[in-house]
Amino acid sequence: MLGAALNEHLGPSSSGLRLASYLRDAAARRIGFISASWGLFEAEDLERAESYLRTSPFYKARLYDRAEALEFSIEVGALR
Repeated sequence: MLGAALNEHLGPSSSGLRLASYLRDAAARRIGFISASWGLFEAEDLERAESYLRTSPFYKARLYDRAEALEFSIEVGALR
């Protein structure tokens, strides 16, 4: 049930989600979605990104050890 709620939360909508990923260790094992994952959202400001983050079903269920919105500033290269 929680998985379905997360899919709905992340699905096609006005969320601004552009990219999401699991992190993997040197053996390519997934470290975990909750403790070691990230997503790239397009938002007008950090306040809106924080607001969206806090509406996540996983956040509401208190499954995150830590969750924060940060600004992503590209130094080299580009997203297409």
